Amino acid sequence: MVLGVMMIALTTMARLPALAGAEREAQPEGWREALRLGRGAVTDLAWSPDGATLAAAGSIGVWLYTAELETVRRLDGHSRWVGAVDWSPDGDRLATGGWDDTARLWDAATGEPRAVLAGHTNWVMDVAWSPRGDRVATVSYDLTARLWDAATGAEVAVLTEHTEPVEAVAWSPDGTRLVTGSENGAVRGWDAAGTPLWAFPLLGVEYGVTSLAYHPQEPLVAGGTWNAEVKLWRADTGALQAVLRGHEDAVNAVAWSPDGTLLASASADGTVRLWDAARQQQVAVIDAHDGAASALAWSSRGALASAGLDGAIRLWDAETGAELASVEGHTTDFNAVAWSPDGAQLASGGADGALRLWDAETGAPGDVLEGHTGDVLAVAWSPEGAELASGGADGTVRVWDAAQAREAAARAGHSDSVSAVGWSPDGEQLASGGRDGVVRLWRAPGWREARQLAGHAAPVNAVAWSPEGALLASAGADGAARLWDAASGRQLASFPGHHDDVLALAWSPDGALLASGGADGAVRVWEVRIAVQAAVFSGANTWVTALAWSPDGALLASGDTDGTVRLWDIASGSQAAAWAAHTDTVNALAWSPDSDRLASAGADGTVRVWARGSALPDSTPDSAPDGAFEWQQSD
Repeated sequence: MVLGVMMIALTTMARLPALAGAEREAQPEGWREALRLGRGAVTDLAWSPDGATLAAAGSIGVWLYTAELETVRRLDGHSRWVGAVDWSPDGDRLATGGWDDTARLWDAATGEPRAVLAGHTNWVMDVAWSPRGDRVATVSYDLTARLWDAATGAEVAVLTEHTEPVEAVAWSPDGTRLVTGSENGAVRGWDAAGTPLWAFPLLGVEYGVTSLAYHPQEPLVAGGTWNAEVKLWRADTGALQAVLRGHEDAVNAVAWSPDGTLLASASADGTVRLWDAARQQQVAVIDAHDGAASALAWSSRGALASAGLDGAIRLWDAETGAELASVEGHTTDFNAVAWSPDGAQLASGGADGALRLWDAETGAPGDVLEGHTGDVLAVAWSPEGAELASGGADGTVRVWDAAQAREAAARAGHSDSVSAVGWSPDGEQLASGGRDGVVRLWRAPGWREARQLAGHAAPVNAVAWSPEGALLASAGADGAARLWDAASGRQLASFPGHHDDVLALAWSPDGALLASGGADGAVRVWEVRIAVQAAVFSGANTWVTALAWSPDGALLASGDTDGTVRLWDIASGSQAAAWAAHTDTVNALAWSPDSDRLASAGADGTVRVWARGSALPDSTPDSAPDGAFEWQQSD
């Protein structure tokens, strides 16, 4: 279709060639990580044998803390989330299990890697060091448990009796037995060589086992299950001894106190509960986290640590339930990021329901804007930088006074999550796209709804105004990018080249080209005036989830579900760089106004800033304020 009503000057660039199969680097040539915001979500906790150091495994590695929760260092080696961590009995080494299908052994004193345990063919869900220190047990989504020689890293045995993903493993205190639990509720006992001993009768999927812990003195195993129960089994026979009820949602973690008198359980209901195992009674309920509690660990000194999806690690007095200390720097997904027009601030939106402002040079945290009652899925600065707009899973569009850090307006028009927001270049209108399939326009002052743009047959994933403000583009799960006349609300064109959901949009600075990225793995560039495809960029067999065109027009950045950021050179039509920016999906990208820095927001719980040709400091500090940045020295 020719858009005769539009007078947009085309650049003189030739049509770009299709590209495919380009590689990515760990450190991109000419681009270096200059800033990191956030420490990543926490999936597991483990205390060192002496109780002096707490290890927290999560989405960007393993963090080590002192007993007072002061930062020691980060262990970085897994390419995906780290799901589990455990200490060797002598405290000299750590074992970790990752979603990159590997387990790893580390030197606890230096943080240096010792061995990679490769053999699993799917996520490693749990790791456990034998009390004798000679074996490491791992369990995986590949339906197996495996035993490894802790000295050499060699595989010793593969345990194949489970028929569903295996999520939990625990050793007996004397190291002669271990127990495993899986998603279909199967619990199995093994000897130290991996020979099957017993299997508890199948519980069923609703009783899937999430965690296991051996009693320190008795032949008793505690397990958390999906149906909100804590179960106690006899470790010698597999017989069910007791069921502890009280949680209102799945039990994610269980842990025995050092003397075995108390059992702690952490649940998706946000509570940590303490149980007298001998009497099989609940003795305390701690409202530990805003959102699910994900991990637990007792230290040999009697300190109880918990972690939750609210981004916090907390220490508790087990007798009084009082909070002793906390670290707030860990967060869940960063869904959105936007650079202020003056380049001085970054705004991020996350799964904690808050917008956060950061100093773009130092990474220092600023104001926290709270009001959404669910995930913040989209964020955008007004053209003059005085206001912010956000869209949330609560179905609202909100406008914020950035200087006063207060909510100026909240509008509920969408019937489902608001996944995209965008300001018109004159700052007089807001566009929002929702899972209800509707694009809505809101007009200042007062931010009343001015128009609905209906055309998508599925959720709207992205909206983007043309630089001059006459056009609005939208992208949907119906596989199409659509172009609208903003003044009349009339659809002018549809770009149906993608073979799956269209997830991201970006305009070239001159408004001549529109880029779209989709679940088909392609970045497609369209000549807007004549509504034809000019190029296809293809880097990998992953979804393209984020796009951003540099303000100078030279580079188009794309982000993938495997955590890769790619830069496409517009003049040559070639890939300029690609690197592993995150350990999970890249949810958003944003350029600084000078085109020298690129911010990426990831589902690994971090926002990272990449600087063109930046010089990094000579050394990496051992610690930084919670939520602040961490410099990463290049090799």
